[in-house]
Amino acid sequence: MAKELPNEKLFTTVEVAKMLNVAQETVRNWIYEDKLKAIRVGNTYRISEGELKHFLEEANENGK
Repeated sequence: MAKELPNEKLFTTVEVAKMLNVAQETVRNWIYEDKLKAIRVGNTYRISEGELKHFLEEANENGK
């Protein structure tokens, strides 16, 4: 049985990289280091809007 996903915007690593003005590899590294939560869709990752907001809040609190 498939899980229901919330109606939340999902971003690609390319989109997140452009939004944050970093390289796509940096976004993937954050995912691999478990700093940014993402879901795997096939051989790509998707980052929910909520997880991106959480990541940015954490980074802001840590002074990064």
